[in-house]
Amino acid sequence: LRSLALPFTVLEWTLPAAPRPSQNASKQSPTSKEGTAAESSDETSESFAFALVNGALGVFEVHGRRIRDFRPKWPSSSFASSDGLVTAMAYRLPHVVMGDRSGNIRWWDVITGLSSSFSTHREGIRRIKFSPVVHGDRSRGRIAVLFYDNTFSIFDLVSTKKH
Repeated sequence: LRSLALPFTVLEWTLPAAPRPSQNASKQSPTSKEGTAAESSDETSESFAFALVNGALGVFEVHGRRIRDFRPKWPSSSFASSDGLVTAMAYRLPHVVMGDRSGNIRWWDVITGLSSSFSTHREGIRRIKFSPVVHGDRSRGRIAVLFYDNTFSIFDLVSTKKH
């Protein structure tokens, strides 16, 4: 594994979707070598999203034990935080949601490149968590946001309304 010496402020890791066990897998003996070659050549990858102290955001892909491509995906330059310091991040493929010390929330789809932002009209975001996954729901969903004043709110990322 590699070490990256960059001025990170936040980092979030996401795993690929877990493969569902097949009925055939349960019939194989533990000593069977079938299936292991397919598993080892699986090209699904983990990835991590990050923010740097200058407000830059990115995503790196991790394949196995290696970061194969050190050229991260970046949102548009207009997406940079006004105060530059991202203080919280949540990442669930393909969505990255960031909060900053001014209370702004920014959302970025790392596949399509679409992004948006809104103000919570509150000061400082400490933590962001996605709502649990609902099977078949392809929307951006909802997030819980913990603020520096120890209060929290829930926001719908589709409408950006507070619940």
